[in-house]
Amino acid sequence: MTQRLADPEVFSARLKQAMKDNGNLYQKELAAKTGIPLGTLKQYFTGRSVPHKNNLVTIARALNVNPDWLTGASEFKDRAKEEYDKLMKNLPYAMRYTWDRYNLYANALDLFGYDIKPLTDA
Repeated sequence: MTQRLADPEVFSARLKQAMKDNGNLYQKELAAKTGIPLGTLKQYFTGRSVPHKNNLVTIARALNVNPDWLTGASEFKDRAKEEYDKLMKNLPYAMRYTWDRYNLYANALDLFGYDIKPLTDA
């Protein structure tokens, strides 16, 4: 048995919100952007179904939102925080040192929506 990625009602509500935030995007336009059949999108939109992982990622990319937010697994709608966390996790120490040296943390709240602690405060 396949486990659902999301509650259909949560996914539907967040899909509608993301489409509204993308300039009141129509389902037909989203279908064209994603290559997902309109009938399939209508099932997601009405809460009758939720997408499998591939379609979920495709929709999230088209709407520029975090896939986990669409499913209700994250409260971070913007992909920037997750992308930033991945980047910092894999960034060489020398690069993080540069962030410290040039105080790039000062603008982090504006850039990423939350404070980032410098290495010297760790």
